[in-house]
Amino acid sequence: MHGRRYNEGLHQAIEAKEHVAVQQESMTLATISFQNYFRLYDKLSGMTGTAFTEAEEFQQIYGLDVIQIPSNKPMIREDRPDKIFKNEEGKIKALVADVKEFQKQGRPVLIGSASIAKNERISAALKKAGIAHEVLNAKNNEHEASIVAKAGEKGAVTLATNIAGRGTDIVLAKGVKELGGLVVLGSERHEARRIDNQLRGRGGRQGDPGVTQFYVSAEDDLMRIFQGDRIAKLMDRLGVEDDMPIENRAVSKTLEAAQKRVEGYNYDSRKNVVQYDNVINRHRKVVYKIRRQILEGENITGEINKLIDERVKELTLLPSKNNRNFVSDFTTVFPVDEEKITAIAKEKKDNIRYQKARALVTALYKEREQELGEELIRGVEREVYMQVVDVLWMNHLENMQHLRDGIHWRSVGQRDPLVEYRSESQKLFDSLQATLRQEVLNTIFHVKRQDVNQSAMTDDRYESELIEAAAKSVVAQASGGKSLAEVANGLGLSVTSTNNVTKSNLAGSASSAVADAVFAAPQGSIAKPARGKLGWAVVRVDKINQVAAKSIEQARTEIEAELTKTRSEEMLTEMTSEVEDAFADGSTIADMAKQNGLKIETSPKLLANGRDISNPAYKPIPEMQVILPAAFQLETNGEAQLIEIVPGERFAMIAIADFEEAAPPPLATVRAIVQQQWALAEGAKGARAVAERIRKAVDS
Repeated sequence: MHGRRYNEGLHQAIEAKEHVAVQQESMTLATISFQNYFRLYDKLSGMTGTAFTEAEEFQQIYGLDVIQIPSNKPMIREDRPDKIFKNEEGKIKALVADVKEFQKQGRPVLIGSASIAKNERISAALKKAGIAHEVLNAKNNEHEASIVAKAGEKGAVTLATNIAGRGTDIVLAKGVKELGGLVVLGSERHEARRIDNQLRGRGGRQGDPGVTQFYVSAEDDLMRIFQGDRIAKLMDRLGVEDDMPIENRAVSKTLEAAQKRVEGYNYDSRKNVVQYDNVINRHRKVVYKIRRQILEGENITGEINKLIDERVKELTLLPSKNNRNFVSDFTTVFPVDEEKITAIAKEKKDNIRYQKARALVTALYKEREQELGEELIRGVEREVYMQVVDVLWMNHLENMQHLRDGIHWRSVGQRDPLVEYRSESQKLFDSLQATLRQEVLNTIFHVKRQDVNQSAMTDDRYESELIEAAAKSVVAQASGGKSLAEVANGLGLSVTSTNNVTKSNLAGSASSAVADAVFAAPQGSIAKPARGKLGWAVVRVDKINQVAAKSIEQARTEIEAELTKTRSEEMLTEMTSEVEDAFADGSTIADMAKQNGLKIETSPKLLANGRDISNPAYKPIPEMQVILPAAFQLETNGEAQLIEIVPGERFAMIAIADFEEAAPPPLATVRAIVQQQWALAEGAKGARAVAERIRKAVDS
């Protein structure tokens, strides 16, 4: 599957065996079970007709009760006992014969199977018998929905898997009720009663008549696991023909008991997954809480002080009399004056020793703030903490997986693997936290101003050096003779053209930086890369039109238009205030639309250029050219905003229902750029080393 790779070197081994390029090993960045993912929601609820058989799991895992609601109309559907056959061939033969008989009566038939392979086998048997039918394999939802809509017509035969057509009602055609309604035939019992009930539930809806029956053979998966061979031998001794069924309630109850055991086994497996994931879920909450604070640009000084407290307590636990490495260990993390920390290390009272050491580190921390500046030190803290916690979290996930893989061997020593897993995982997490304290504090207290990329640390949006390098590479290649379109296409980027654009218009649509770069470039050249509202822009200036100054009379029309625009802006401000007041009073966008006689239009997920990735044929409405730039500047909290479509005439109220984060370009498209930047970085590192040797030689 594209984008999926085996870990722990297995994929690299396969690549080497197949003589293809060996790529870097993939790392797991995050894991979560489905159960804990659903628990992230503040409220869980749902409605289904088949949840009662899983009531225990809903209660144990999610704390939800399952309540049965009586049907709207009395159920008159006839659920016949299962037909048990000696083998698969005899079962299908009998099934085809019964379908043929029902079709002669004019009754619609729905046949359910457990897999596409079984579907195709039954379909071949129906074709051989000359029975016209439709097949649903959940491959073409739109086409298959139309088949389901006709499945209730007289004499219709529909063959479907348990997934195809789910959630759609089969409406009975005129006269079908009088014939006995829909006939639902199951080609085998499934592992879960819930799936069988879903198949039965296709018929007999809203008080309609109907019949359901399952066809079971001793060769079915469920029967082979639970006493199917004994039944087959019994039928052999009695001389039962292959297509002669046994209808016995006791056998059907045995099958249901087997289903309950399978359901219990599957539930225990899922519960086991949840119990183990609950352990790492506690670690996940701690790590993700601090990551969320960093990503939202919050001040994490409190978290840094917490790390300092914990680290100082560890380092001052024993005096220098009992810890000969007291001073060296302390100064490795906190570069304080050795004489002062040596005196503190000799203090015999633990509390006083800690307080003095903490005061010394606090003074050092304030010196760092003064040296780097308040804004810069906050950026350094966020960047360092994020990088360290991400690397440690990836390693922690790998360590936890190794622990999980081998923890079951503890049961040989009469120990509960889950209890052992909890104990060992806590040791791993304690180690993670200790390493986190060490690395974060060591970096923060030793970083120098010249080592910090100040623009990156103080910019909350954090410009990507990789994307900036890609933009500069585009300029270099285009300046070397290639066309801009050729270079862009080679990197998987798009090219757009614009004519007669003014500096003010370009600043409004892109950014002031882009406008300044474009209007500073001579005709026929490529402007310096600049960052716009939606990313980096590389612009070629094909032609410059010099516009002479206008007289007052010539500019009268523009002045009037500008005054009209000003009035429109005032009207827009008034309308915005009214809308904001309405929202503050609890009105929704639907209420505002109804109140003002407006129509609500919902678009699919679109890119900034109006494209729908999931539907290349999608064409946005013309107003989207104005709406999209404004929409991409909105917050994703669902609040609406008024924008101007036609100046002074038409307005639109827009709100973001959902969004997806933009993904970086594939590595294959920027590999050359990455290699180039790495080479430059290595060269710069070597140059710094030479410069440092020269400086030391000069100083000596």
